[in-house]
Amino acid sequence: MSLDRDFWESNPCCKGCTKWSPRDKVVVEGDEVRYLLWGSQVATWNKTKETLMVDDCGWKTKLTFNRLNAILSELRISIYSIRGKTYIWNPKRQVEYLWEGTHTIKLNPLKITPCTPRKTNKKVSAALRNYYAMASERIEERKQLVTKTLDGFVCLFPRRYYSREFSMLVLGLYASGDTIKAYMGRVASSKVYSAFMRNDATSLTGYLVQTGEELNDREMLSELNYFRVDTPFLPQPILQHLALMKILEA
Repeated sequence: MSLDRDFWESNPCCKGCTKWSPRDKVVVEGDEVRYLLWGSQVATWNKTKETLMVDDCGWKTKLTFNRLNAILSELRISIYSIRGKTYIWNPKRQVEYLWEGTHTIKLNPLKITPCTPRKTNKKVSAALRNYYAMASERIEERKQLVTKTLDGFVCLFPRRYYSREFSMLVLGLYASGDTIKAYMGRVASSKVYSAFMRNDATSLTGYLVQTGEELNDREMLSELNYFRVDTPFLPQPILQHLALMKILEA
């Protein structure tokens, strides 16, 4: 789980400790707050200069961008990939720039450098807009996506934040036999659109397990309520498991 809140609150801490080093670490030295991921400095906030430096440190992994997006969400900035290319979104100018590995962000007024604008093909862009509009409408209508697997079910529940156009918070339930596991994480909107258009919740299973946070039973019940899930329409095995959890919790 990201330590973005601790980063912005200048709270030194670490999480995901192993024998050798912590996975996530917030370090405060004078006017600088640093976020380290597996020892790599992915973000540096200089309070005096009012700048934030973000860097993928050459890794360009899903975990790296997950942490960077968590930090940048405070500024309503997003990093996302489309067709193999990565971009960073400037909410003030409503424009997207090519992701160049490292960027310096002036906080007040907001300015991102370097800022190479994304080149777009107008015909392709129009087709994509139509596709995303159809997918968005489908998500609004259905609210959830349920797919039957060989040994159970996969259920996805996206929640959109209008301040973050390019990503959604997604809750995933994975039922296999008598076992149900829940994961929650932020997923690029394009991935969610694709899952709903293909009617295949399993397409996000691996991504959520790898980058999301696993929830215990109590957290699962809480998030189902937060996501306003219409539980009576869930598959029967999941309903039975949820009913048992509520009895045990009582």
